Amino acid sequence: MKEIKLRKYNQGLNQFFYSTRLEGENELRFNFSPFDEGSSWIANGPLSKIMMYTGVNDQNGKKIYEGDIVQIIHDQKPVIKQTVRFNHGKFIPVCDYRSTELRIVGNVFSLKNDGEP
Repeated sequence: MKEIKLRKYNQGLNQFFYSTRLEGENELRFNFSPFDEGSSWIANGPLSKIMMYTGVNDQNGKKIYEGDIVQIIHDQKPVIKQTVRFNHGKFIPVCDYRSTELRIVGNVFSLKNDGEP
């Protein structure tokens, strides 16, 4: 079963929040504590952007999410940087490379990706 993880970027707070999966009898919810405090569903209005985990970790073991900027490594040399996006049922460029060829170098919000639990 695919591991479903989400992260939310709140533009007002300039901060990432990572989801906790909550399963109920008839629903599946994702809480972004401590920010949400269980009071909302996924987004908190127009200042929030939701991104999904690709299921792949980079060469340093960091989880790659939509919106991350990855450096593609070929023959141990950096070649090109690309933004991870979901397109036609797959995560581009993650689907085209081995995890050892990918390194997270930033994200579309120009923040370090260090806050992930």
